[in-house]
Amino acid sequence: MNTVKKVAKSVVNWFKKSMVRKRKGKGRFRKVFLPIVIFIVSVLIIIGYGHHNLRAYSIYYAQNIPHKSGTAPVMCTVIDNLNSIYIPNLNEKSRYDNWRDVVNTVSDRTGVIEYDFVNNSILIGKTFEDLEGISPLNQDKFISGINMYTRKKIGYVLNFNITKNKLIKEYKVYYSNQGRFEKISIIENNAEKGVNAVEYKNNLATISKLQQKLYGSIIQKRKIPLINLQMLYNWLNYKRFNL
Repeated sequence: MNTVKKVAKSVVNWFKKSMVRKRKGKGRFRKVFLPIVIFIVSVLIIIGYGHHNLRAYSIYYAQNIPHKSGTAPVMCTVIDNLNSIYIPNLNEKSRYDNWRDVVNTVSDRTGVIEYDFVNNSILIGKTFEDLEGISPLNQDKFISGINMYTRKKIGYVLNFNITKNKLIKEYKVYYSNQGRFEKISIIENNAEKGVNAVEYKNNLATISKLQQKLYGSIIQKRKIPLINLQMLYNWLNYKRFNL
């Protein structure tokens, strides 16, 4: 009996000691590891929010960043951050279908403008007769296939077709990664050729108004951030728009 009691007592003592060690271990974890975990999680939250903030409110920041003449920070950021910025009058059904991978693009409520969030492009599928005030053209002239997209860190392209007297001309306007105008070309017989100075000047107003139709409402209704990270945005993008 004495032997059994001794064994039982030693088991109880061992259990008590192990419980004490566990409590000490938990206390050590709370003192050492818990602050580290909290710090890491906090840093990740701050980085995640900062990334979201810089993209979601990038139009506001682009409007206020110092930049060299000829660059176009606002145009660049609209195309680059198309999936993050606020786009007014989106068709929520088409956005849901896009999320389900049923369609590739999301349209506005009128169905005129389509947004491709994967390829960062904006497309107007509507054909404009007499360009609807875009430029003073006669009634035999139509414009269609208006599309602006990114060349992934190389630059941007504005593409459109002008039909006059049943003759179609496809135009491509090239911009650098800073939004600087590079050249305008006409596609004929599957080959690009540059335009002369007169035709270039004649199309400048048209190009500006096409861009206004593509993303003018997005810029007009851009959101203002509650937490302003303008200094960080400027630091990250200053070289891009000032070299």
